Amino acid sequence: MPSAIAVPKSPGIRRLLTTYAALSVVYSLSIQLYGPFLRSLVVCSTKIAPGAAFTGSAQCGDLHYVLSVAQAEEGRLVGMKLLVHGFAGPVLALLADGHGRKPVLVMGLAGFAVAFAMFSITASWPELSRSTSVIDACFLVEGATSAFDVVYLSMLADLTPDLVDRALAFSAYYMTSAFGEASARLLASMILRRCLHYTSREMLDFVCCCVGCPLDSSVCGRHASMHRHQRDASRCR
Repeated sequence: MPSAIAVPKSPGIRRLLTTYAALSVVYSLSIQLYGPFLRSLVVCSTKIAPGAAFTGSAQCGDLHYVLSVAQAEEGRLVGMKLLVHGFAGPVLALLADGHGRKPVLVMGLAGFAVAFAMFSITASWPELSRSTSVIDACFLVEGATSAFDVVYLSMLADLTPDLVDRALAFSAYYMTSAFGEASARLLASMILRRCLHYTSREMLDFVCCCVGCPLDSSVCGRHASMHRHQRDASRCR
């Protein structure tokens, strides 16, 4: 985890940033692999010529067609996901304040795992890959349940009542996020160079997410009692 900014000396904050670093790598990696995943689903009548460079799809030999179709589809799907998240984000924030951080974070992790399990199944079954509604559902689930930033920033705010410490914690959080994204880009490049199957890459995200779930849940468990105490105190004011 980056250490250029002095993090407030709190074990809870360091645990949060450590788990977020792992989660940030997995989440950013999934975004980097949207393009290769969608390119693998493109179908056209042009056959792949013997000895020709791989176009990104085993079912189309026209590189320009594969890239144009996949990029247009990625733009549509990511735009739809962000639109859904724009409406779901405030609702998830209210749920985190009213029912605690842990349930909302676990819901986000579950939604992320379900979405990429659906990606893996779609890549494995050609019948499903031809259905745009299935791919749409994957992105809708991810957009509607993504609450990582909302929950982590809320937990950092709970742990830092002092405004100076809170500013330092938030700065460390965004540095960790940038570190995770940079690491994910390098990891995605390594995966692509090894020419792994698209299903294997999506399963990598799914497995990493499942490994990260217990880590985040354990942090939330230690944090839950303090959050309940602060919520009860606010109600008495």
